[in-house]
Amino acid sequence: MVTMPGKTLFKSYHLLKWSLITAFLLAFTIPLLSQTKTVVRGKVMDSATRMPIPFATILFDGWNTGTVTDTTGNFYLQTNMPVARIQVSCVGYRTVFKKIEADRSQSITVYLGLKSNVFKEVVIKPKKYHYRNKGNPAVELMQKVIAHKVKNRSGNFNFMQCKKYTKIVFGISNVTDKMEARKSLKKVKFLFNNIDTTIMVGQKILPLYINEILSDYYIRSSPAATKEIMIANKKIRYADFIDDIGLMHFINYMYQDIDIYDENITLFTNKFMSPVAVLAPSFYHFFIIDTMQLNGLKFARVEFVPRNSKDLLFQGNMYIALDSTYAVEKVDMTVGKQINLNWVKNLRVAEDFQKINDSLWILTTDNIYADFKIGKNANTGIFGQKSVVYKKPDINRAMPSKFYSGDKLLFKEDSITRDKAFWLHNRPVDLTVTESNIYKDIDSVKRISAYKRDMAIAGLLGIGYLELGSVELGSMYSLYSYNGVEGNRFRIGGETTDAFSKKILLSGYGAYGLMDRTYKYGGGANYSFTNYNVYHFPDKTLSFNYSFDTHFPGEDLPYFQPDNLLLSVKRGPDNKIFYERTVNTGFLDEFPNHFSFDIYYVNSIITPGGVLDFLQYNISDNGTTNVSYLQKSEFNLLLRYAQNEKTYQKKSVRVPITTYPTFELNYSQGIRDFVGGQYTYEKIYGSFLTRLSLAPLGFTDIFLEGGKLFGTVPYPLLFIHRANQTYIYDENSYNLMNFLEFTSDRYIALNIDHSFYGFFFNRIPLLRRLNWREGFSFKILYGGISSSNNPSDNHNTILFPFYSTGIPVTYTLSNIPYIEGSIAIMNIFKIIRIDIVRRFTYLNNPYVSAWGLRAKFKIDF
Repeated sequence: MVTMPGKTLFKSYHLLKWSLITAFLLAFTIPLLSQTKTVVRGKVMDSATRMPIPFATILFDGWNTGTVTDTTGNFYLQTNMPVARIQVSCVGYRTVFKKIEADRSQSITVYLGLKSNVFKEVVIKPKKYHYRNKGNPAVELMQKVIAHKVKNRSGNFNFMQCKKYTKIVFGISNVTDKMEARKSLKKVKFLFNNIDTTIMVGQKILPLYINEILSDYYIRSSPAATKEIMIANKKIRYADFIDDIGLMHFINYMYQDIDIYDENITLFTNKFMSPVAVLAPSFYHFFIIDTMQLNGLKFARVEFVPRNSKDLLFQGNMYIALDSTYAVEKVDMTVGKQINLNWVKNLRVAEDFQKINDSLWILTTDNIYADFKIGKNANTGIFGQKSVVYKKPDINRAMPSKFYSGDKLLFKEDSITRDKAFWLHNRPVDLTVTESNIYKDIDSVKRISAYKRDMAIAGLLGIGYLELGSVELGSMYSLYSYNGVEGNRFRIGGETTDAFSKKILLSGYGAYGLMDRTYKYGGGANYSFTNYNVYHFPDKTLSFNYSFDTHFPGEDLPYFQPDNLLLSVKRGPDNKIFYERTVNTGFLDEFPNHFSFDIYYVNSIITPGGVLDFLQYNISDNGTTNVSYLQKSEFNLLLRYAQNEKTYQKKSVRVPITTYPTFELNYSQGIRDFVGGQYTYEKIYGSFLTRLSLAPLGFTDIFLEGGKLFGTVPYPLLFIHRANQTYIYDENSYNLMNFLEFTSDRYIALNIDHSFYGFFFNRIPLLRRLNWREGFSFKILYGGISSSNNPSDNHNTILFPFYSTGIPVTYTLSNIPYIEGSIAIMNIFKIIRIDIVRRFTYLNNPYVSAWGLRAKFKIDF
């Protein structure tokens, strides 16, 4: 049979047609069938610590599609491809494969376990591998990061403003069953229902404090400046005697906002060199672990570890953008166990950055986690967390120059009155259930009578005052003291509280010495022109005080009342004292930029006590005449400026939290025949205090002061140089100088106090185990006295005093300066500093020693 060629062609044509149609339909239907997305979101956590793992890599198994967890361990991943499982990996952890359900949206948690030999060569036995910077691609990459860091930091914009949300949480870590079962905690047993077991595996965290702050945050690049305006502040308040603002300043100082691009990063008062500091390649080892594609950008994961595990350095990893910016996209780091860091058992810092255009990056999240323990073997401790989120960046909107003047942190008056609806609407990150319960639980605790009793005891021990409604009694630390003139001294005093009046503060005290059998007393009134009490910064106060009391000439120990119990034990003779009847009235005005002026008037009648006397040379018979008293009538103007100073208010004493440049200038004008004044003179005094960071060699505090007196006055009105006869070390006093040993009418002095923070001790095995730290101090004082104020030249002035043996009490400084120095061992038991003090000059003066041992309590981190 003959087959017709037309029919064959026709059949071939139809076969080809239907084949093309089928292929065409398949090409469209297969993708359409697979358009159902597989979505996986979740969290990657350490299986041992239950802490989130940042920068973990998540890939769909068999496909080159993946992502990386953020600094909180969260991730989001989706695909249209048929997948059955994901692969999760991170440097130092075992890789995990986890099954997922295709074509569905799901949330999962993945736990990674550490490899048994993680970082073995790098950290534990660093000498087993050969590392060098030259020709090292990781170092070459980091040098590019360092070269571009000025452009990449958030402050590189001309201007930037954004919303800033800060959350601070503290709690008890590793709560034990024994603690939960304590009978003394029976009334607050409901607190343990809020224990969080998800933060660290095997540990129970009981959160007890939370502080949320919502601010408008502004940055200016040139000249560099920042401004933060707090618009909302919600926190736990435990007791009235706690300075909430000071506490916030302290926490912010301990948990400072971190910028990875800074040369040094401050954490818990310590300066750590950043892994992207200019000198970082000389102190760190860098390794490129891998490269990957994320959100259309290529990144290199770089691991960094300290060359010396005992230095104040970080270890961790970061993601570097492999484009023209060489910016840090993520960083997660901790510190080694061998560094000399007090109290902190675990520490973690994590940051995220976001690229907002072709060349600019901004910081989006900043997290610090720390677990504090009192001792190495302590179980229960304190867990602290600070999280900062930056939202809604607005680039290059200029603010007036004067906007950035003054304090960096300002508070809106209504910031603490924001209601629940405000926070629900404006909080950028939801609180966890545990965090939300803190507010409710602590409010319940504060209603318990036992809590009120315990807070009263805490206030008595903490600040020395016992609150009794509208008044409070104190200070308990001055109830008893001892000195060589008054003998056993007893004192009782008190003052009004805010329950009496916020604007008016009344105070008074009475004291009696068993040896001199003399009553002392004093009282005062202060009026605040602000809406806060007189202790609140910034202060605007009118004051009046009257007192009759004793004073050791030259004693000026900050943070201590003169009759504090701790000052009772003194070296050498402490029998030089003045009795002073004083009226002091003035007006203090403090500004938000930490400039202040204090205008005050002092009228004081001074009589000698102990071995002191006021004798004047009598030319007629070459003898002496006893002068019963001296009286000064003096107007003063004190100017002070301490930029960005942060303090903790402890009643009338402000304890500095930060050490910034501080300037003081005091002018005094004595007027004769005004309200009994006997002398006309002028006094000018100035001082400057600053701290220099020399990381990794610690820091140096520098104090420079000087003064000049114009006129002729007796020795009690001259500059009596600060002396310290107690065994408590004082940075700004001369610790081997006696009271009233030196006086001048002109002088200049320099004090240097340096702490190495264990830089050398950490390299000595035995001392490293003790966690001691080393330091030194050096003090030099130049002074002199004019002939008009020197009793040897001017017989019309009061003679310098003598001991009963005829040995002079008081001297003047000649061409030789007074020099004193010390070598300090700090961090003994984490709270004690001991100085071996050496006096180098004027060693022939009576009752002085060339060597001395001094100590003080000092808590460092």
